[in-house]
Amino acid sequence: MDLSSRRVAGNAFSQLFFRALMVALSIITTRWLTRSMGVAGYANFGFFTTITTLFYAVGDWGTQLVMIRDGSARQHLNQFWWNAGGARFGLMVLGLVFYAVYVLWLPDFEINRDVFLWGGLILFFFSLKTTAQAVFQISQRHGWGAFLDFLSSLFFFLFLLIGRPSSLRGSVIGLVGAAVATAMIGLVGLVIFRRPEGNFDFGLVRRFLQKAWPMGWVIIVYSCFSRVTVFFLQQFGTEIQLGRYLLASKVYDNLILGAAYLMNVMYPVVSAWKASRVSPKKMSQLLSFGLTTLLIMGVGLLAVGWWGAGWLVNFLGGSEFTEAIIFMRGLMAVLVISYLNHLTGYVLLALSEQRLYFYYGVAGLVVSVSGHFLFYRWWGEVGVVAAILIAEMTVFVLSYRYLKEKLGYQIKFQPKVLGRYLVNEWLVKK
Repeated sequence: MDLSSRRVAGNAFSQLFFRALMVALSIITTRWLTRSMGVAGYANFGFFTTITTLFYAVGDWGTQLVMIRDGSARQHLNQFWWNAGGARFGLMVLGLVFYAVYVLWLPDFEINRDVFLWGGLILFFFSLKTTAQAVFQISQRHGWGAFLDFLSSLFFFLFLLIGRPSSLRGSVIGLVGAAVATAMIGLVGLVIFRRPEGNFDFGLVRRFLQKAWPMGWVIIVYSCFSRVTVFFLQQFGTEIQLGRYLLASKVYDNLILGAAYLMNVMYPVVSAWKASRVSPKKMSQLLSFGLTTLLIMGVGLLAVGWWGAGWLVNFLGGSEFTEAIIFMRGLMAVLVISYLNHLTGYVLLALSEQRLYFYYGVAGLVVSVSGHFLFYRWWGEVGVVAAILIAEMTVFVLSYRYLKEKLGYQIKFQPKVLGRYLVNEWLVKK
């Protein structure tokens, strides 16, 4: 495996290329949906995507990250991936069962219960797609994983063209159809690059699930952590507030993937370096490169997003969503801290410190829930954003201090080092 900095940057940039295409397509789709469905309809659609992604996390139970971490240090990847992938699919069956019980049990789904039920099929196909993406990531073919994400957005747009985007049913059909098509393409690419080898190994699967068990709790905590606002506004706010927040969070979710893509590239590298016991100094250099890059990206997006929030909200949602500017600007500030949390979080998981990261997530979740109840009463929508920001800062301070003080990694903001690296790797060596 090529662990050079050029490979890290090259993979990140290839993902950013497809991400740019996805953002352009997402802008068109979101503008179409908000104007077709209105604030209330968009709130229902956003709530569907929120609970399906939450129950995907339940069904995944951390297996994707464990698959990437362990697969990065294995020589017989072709046997490992399809055993691990089979285990992941079996867990997703349980996730779908829990999802169905949730939808059937709560009275909130009385009107659209049938749509939410069969829409849960998206969990199966999303599991297949992410299994393919995990193997591409282990194999340092990150561009292929990003290409699958782009295809997912493209197929969703195409299904909307032939469906009814003004209704929840038509939009959910588009999501499920896109998930099916993307999963099939991902599996074909996976078999081409990594044809399955060997028999199904129950011992391997058992060890794999044992490693995933603590990671699953981490994923669940952070999945709840990132969705507190949606469930809070759905229960204690108004449908209009929920729709406006979901529009702002749609932009936030697209922008946050810049950090996720960079860390997707660094995660297997950190895992492999941990296995080979590289020096703390060398690891610190890599992590400082990541922190510097993420901080520059985050501050840049904050400046652009804060300045362009009004135009962006009006362009995507129209006059009905004008008050979403408050959420949009607030989430741009949260974005900076969340970018840094991607670095510390992924590194702790790569270093097998998931138990500690779980405790940090619980602390952040408690702060977030408490802050929502307290600040919403005082400041309304501004209070909601304040609660999110304080919770993100809590997690970052705890995780950063541990990496620096307990593990000895000197993670610093070093723009000069980043500049020298870019000049050396992309100009001098070329």
